[in-house]
Amino acid sequence: MDTIRKIVLARDFSPSSVPALRHAVHMATTYEAELHILYANVLHADPFGGTHAAERTDADIQQRMKEETEEKLTFDDVDLEALSITYHVQRDVAPGPAILTFADEHEMDLIVLGTHGRRGLRRMLLGSVAEEVVRLASAPVITVPAHSRNTLPFRSILVPIDFSDHSQKTLEVAKGLAKRHGTALTLMHVVEDHLPPSFYTGSVFSAQREEASLLEKTRKELAQFAEETNGPDGLEMTFVAESGHAADRITQYAATQDIDLVLLATHGRTGLARFALGSVAEKVLRNVSCPVLTRKAFPEATRKRREEDMAAARDA
Repeated sequence: MDTIRKIVLARDFSPSSVPALRHAVHMATTYEAELHILYANVLHADPFGGTHAAERTDADIQQRMKEETEEKLTFDDVDLEALSITYHVQRDVAPGPAILTFADEHEMDLIVLGTHGRRGLRRMLLGSVAEEVVRLASAPVITVPAHSRNTLPFRSILVPIDFSDHSQKTLEVAKGLAKRHGTALTLMHVVEDHLPPSFYTGSVFSAQREEASLLEKTRKELAQFAEETNGPDGLEMTFVAESGHAADRITQYAATQDIDLVLLATHGRTGLARFALGSVAEKVLRNVSCPVLTRKAFPEATRKRREEDMAAARDA
């Protein structure tokens, strides 16, 4: 992600997509990238919430997107004239395939879209569209909650680390982002293993000492891991080690420390479509109140699997 030339923002006409608009504009400004604003036009659905779907032309929708973009950014310190913004309508059977197809066909370097982040079922924008895009897109994806704080530019980035090759590549990306944005980095590892009962170790105090020693060792390993990972030097970095459930700890830390962006790697599997680190990424996406940037550990394999699945669905 050192070079971002093309960004696609997938949006509808709901207030939920406005924070995503601001983040997409910010990224386009930072990287001097083209910004493509996309509406996924689904059969029989009226973009404007009425009952006249058949009467809406692509030109109508594009004009409405342009007017709303200018209106929503009226009070932001944004020079829209300096940006290259293009408005698109992609027709498909569902929003997810429309976004994914557009991103592939136009070789997008980054996808941005909003999430509702509701409690309860916590369904995302347009149902499970965001989950589908995060899971299947070969390009990196930034998901922005509707209630996300408007903290641009980013001041702090949290990078959960599992010491794998995938998290090392993710850290490289994070270092590049931090350098470009002048942002502090926090590397975090959560020790999932629970401590044994005290009768195995002699006392509660000795168990606590073992945990403290383990966390201190983990912080040192994080520092070493960061030093061995490629990327710019001279970055402000903090190393955090905690014990417990990874998704809960990551979410809690992001909230209490006012983190502006969480950066995660995913495998992007189809089928059961589980994320890297088990279901940690999925839970973080649904619960944090800040944007999350996900990138594929194997982007080309993700694209190939999706194409194979689509071919199989057509032949079925």
